[in-house]
Amino acid sequence: MYNRNQIARFVSGFSLGAQIFIAASSSALGQDPSTGRFLDFTGMAKNAPSFSVVIGQFCGSTSNFLANADCEISPPGQAAWIMPTRLAFRDGNFRQEIDIGAMSNIPQSARDTAKAVKFNQAIFLVRLHKKVVDVLFPDFEEYVEIPISDEAIQMIKGTITKAEFQRASIGDAVLDGHSCSKVSVTSKQFPSETATTWNANDMSGFPLRIEMPSLNIHFTNIKLGPPAADLFEVPTNYVRQNDAQAVIKVAIERYQKANNQNTNH
Repeated sequence: MYNRNQIARFVSGFSLGAQIFIAASSSALGQDPSTGRFLDFTGMAKNAPSFSVVIGQFCGSTSNFLANADCEISPPGQAAWIMPTRLAFRDGNFRQEIDIGAMSNIPQSARDTAKAVKFNQAIFLVRLHKKVVDVLFPDFEEYVEIPISDEAIQMIKGTITKAEFQRASIGDAVLDGHSCSKVSVTSKQFPSETATTWNANDMSGFPLRIEMPSLNIHFTNIKLGPPAADLFEVPTNYVRQNDAQAVIKVAIERYQKANNQNTNH
C-alpha cells in the first residue's frame, strides 16, 4: 500500500517530489543477484502515482501524450545519472517504461545479470480509477499488481485540488529546434522551491524540458494526443505473480537450469 504522508509531500511540492523519485529510483540497487534481489521495483512502483500527478500538473492541457523522457537525477552528494524512460498519458492513466540495462545507477554486475537472464524491461501502469499500479515484465509475460488504498487516492485528489502553481515568463529560448517560452514555476505551499520549464510554442505549450531541484526531465519523440488505450491495460496473456522479486528469482532459476543443462551436454 502507499504511504499517505509520502503522497501528500510529493504532490504538494515538486522539490520534495524529486527527492522521493530519486530515492525510489535509487532503491533499484541490490546486493545479491543469486537471490533475485539485484533489482527492487517496489519503491519505483509506489512512487509512480505521485510522479504521474506531478508530471500531469506540469503538462496541463497537453497531458495526453506519448514521449521519450530522459530523467537526469542528481542525488545530494552523489554523481548525477540519467534514467531513460518512455512515458504515456491518457485521460489520467499513466504508463512508464524502464530500460533496465540503461540505468547507470545500477551496478554493472547487476545489469550483466539482468541481461543474462533476459530481464530487460519493466513497465509501470497507473490507473487510479482501478486503484492499482501494475508492474509488467514483458520478457516473461508476467505482472504484479500493487493496490492503492482509498485513503491514498483521496489524498492525491485532495492535494491536486489545493495545489496552486504560480507561473511567470522569464524569456524565450530554442530547444531541440522548437521556439519555447521559458517559464518559472513556484508552488504556493513551498514558495522557496522553483522549477523551470521550456514550453514549445508550436506544441500547444508542451514542456520539452522540466528542471526541478535534483531532477530534470527532457522529453523527445513527442506525440501529442491520446495514445492507444491498450497501452494502459495488462495484456490478457500475462500471468499474475505475487511480487516482483518472485518474477526475478524464477528468471534466474530458469537461466541457471539452462546453463546446467548446456554444461552437462
